[in-house]
Amino acid sequence: MSSPPTVALLAGEPASDSPLRPEDLADRVASFADGVGLREVRELSADSELLWLPPWAFLDQALARSIERFRAGPATVAATAALLRDPDATIRLPRAVLLAKPGAVEVRATGLAARPGVAVVEFEGNLEARPPGLSAHLRGIDRQAATFARLLEEAGERPGRVRLALVPLGRLAAAMLRSSGDRRAALARATLESFREVLVQAKLWERSSVDAGVP
Repeated sequence: MSSPPTVALLAGEPASDSPLRPEDLADRVASFADGVGLREVRELSADSELLWLPPWAFLDQALARSIERFRAGPATVAATAALLRDPDATIRLPRAVLLAKPGAVEVRATGLAARPGVAVVEFEGNLEARPPGLSAHLRGIDRQAATFARLLEEAGERPGRVRLALVPLGRLAAAMLRSSGDRRAALARATLESFREVLVQAKLWERSSVDAGVP
């Protein structure tokens, strides 16, 4: 019996210095930035393995080998906390589902979530995110925020004050607690990553306001 195909879901472009391409890790690549929607991914999840790659994921042979071990093993869902690498600091990002076998997860605008009763194992490998310099990091977050606002709108979400203000502050504090290396470098990166949520909610509000005819 043949293995199900693997679909790599790109939440943003991979790290520019990656030795591998998303096509090297999966049978098919679907980029949210290219207009892929939740409905299409949900249809794919029924008979495909999903690999959710965060923005600036560093794709190398070590990651490829870890993915193959998951595919060959009995586990159905694997999660990990990606490491955001700055030349002078490292931040452990929130734990998220990385890999899922067919039918094992629900596809949401913010990522994959294991279905009730499905065990989630720790991914046996490291996943790194290597964003570019600070200015390019910010421009990338702006592009990605527009994409995820579209996905949230598709999911029927509405902008909220809590997510606009309190959630980013909480994520900034948590990111600093999970950081190592130069504190100033970590603060700069953590601030940008926490600002992502502000931009997503602002762009979601903009989309809903335009749809509602608000000037």
